[in-house]
Amino acid sequence: MKCLFLESFYGGSHKAFADAVQKHSAHEITLLTLPARHWKWRQGGSALAFADLMAERGEAFTDYDRLIVTDLSDLNLLKSLFSLPPVLLYMHESQFHYPLGPGEQPDFHYGLKDFTNMLAADRVVFNSRYHGETFYRECGEFLNKMPDFRPNSFLKQLKENYEVVYPGFTPPEKPFIPQKRAPGNPPVILWNHRWEHDKNPEGFYEFLRGLRNKGQAFKLILLGERFRRYPTVFDSIQKEFPQDIITSEYAASRKAYWELLYQSDYVVSTALQENFGISVVEAIHAGATPLLPRRLSYPEVLPLSHHNLLYENPEGLIELFCRLEAGEVNDQPSLPSLMDSYTTQNSLSRLDQILENMS
Repeated sequence: MKCLFLESFYGGSHKAFADAVQKHSAHEITLLTLPARHWKWRQGGSALAFADLMAERGEAFTDYDRLIVTDLSDLNLLKSLFSLPPVLLYMHESQFHYPLGPGEQPDFHYGLKDFTNMLAADRVVFNSRYHGETFYRECGEFLNKMPDFRPNSFLKQLKENYEVVYPGFTPPEKPFIPQKRAPGNPPVILWNHRWEHDKNPEGFYEFLRGLRNKGQAFKLILLGERFRRYPTVFDSIQKEFPQDIITSEYAASRKAYWELLYQSDYVVSTALQENFGISVVEAIHAGATPLLPRRLSYPEVLPLSHHNLLYENPEGLIELFCRLEAGEVNDQPSLPSLMDSYTTQNSLSRLDQILENMS
């Protein structure tokens, strides 16, 4: 079956997922992409950009059996201009609950676009159960603010029919051997998330300062996608802990990235927004012990047997780390192998089934 995949924000987890679908799907996947910048313009204008790209290729959308689009799109505009094959909409993010950046004001038009895109799609797939439930709850709250003619029946219809496919991760082709920490060496703490406000780097900074105030030594590996403009707190971290940083450079290759993950003892998240958490799953697979907030997608992704590694608040994060270092919390070494269920091979077999069953 021939499938066309339109990715309007080709970077980070969007890129990783699109590449994995193209590489591992049982179907023939043609991938068309736009650069990962100007997300608001992508949601409003990507349909026309993709139309131009298709014209340059001398193709029609109906040359394909299925169409896959992601959330930063205007599917209704695309459908109004062109005949389309059955459409699968994959939701990485949704805008009703995405944290606002510095200086941003709420604009519900973007969330409403998510809602109408879902109505236009033949199948809606979220990247976690948490994400789907959160969207429908917050969309319902928004629709109830409408003065009249509230389309709640359409929301109910969508809520009863959505699917969940985890984006998954691709492990290294040749597994590394985790490096056991030598007695007396400080633990290595990993940050491998995007350098953006929704990952709450300020909370990570306060965590590091809290450890220092308790006299806890540590080393740092600072990875993750970063852009020309990023939160200045990362400069504060690098200025305040220069002797503790093993690296703060963006990994030059996937091999280099995995090598650094295997050097890490802990992976910490202080995120305000996370619908799955590929970076955390990768780090756990590499042997890092996770310290994650008891919110967002983390309680869903982390097996119930390991929920003792979830914390409630910033003070709880520091306390959990210190208890782990003191040997007072069992982090259960079986956790890395439990991440195997999130490999792209397992996730994408479900996506293939959904594509095949669409009509």
